[in-house]
Amino acid sequence: MESFVTLRIGGDAHALRVAELSGLHSGKKIVALPSPSPELLGISGMRSGVVPVYCLEALLGYPRTTAPAWLVMAGVEDPIGFAFESFEGHSKVASGALFTVDPGAARTHVRELVRIDGEARRVIDVASMTGAIRARVLGGPKGR
Repeated sequence: MESFVTLRIGGDAHALRVAELSGLHSGKKIVALPSPSPELLGISGMRSGVVPVYCLEALLGYPRTTAPAWLVMAGVEDPIGFAFESFEGHSKVASGALFTVDPGAARTHVRELVRIDGEARRVIDVASMTGAIRARVLGGPKGR
């Protein structure tokens, strides 16, 4: 069995693996920062300190909408926050409910689908997103 957080982005059904997350928050204040990165919303205070917060919609190629109400955290050592608008719930499914997405039809950071309550949801690859952000921030894959 695998646990997922279910959400909607741009009206599309998505899911995040709970095992890839270190927290879920609502109503957190995000302080905007100037940045050349359109995905960076700003920073937010957590128990672990101040963390960068990125717009999940923008990272997945959707247009940014209203101010996001929800925030998931990924990572413990150097956490990164991902903000989104519409949280739906939590579900557990058997691993047989997961399917690989055809690479030609895949959206950025989505490589699998999961069927939850009869609906196919795009599984967001949190490791792919955090890796891409860290590579960009550090100036390349090796941190040049």
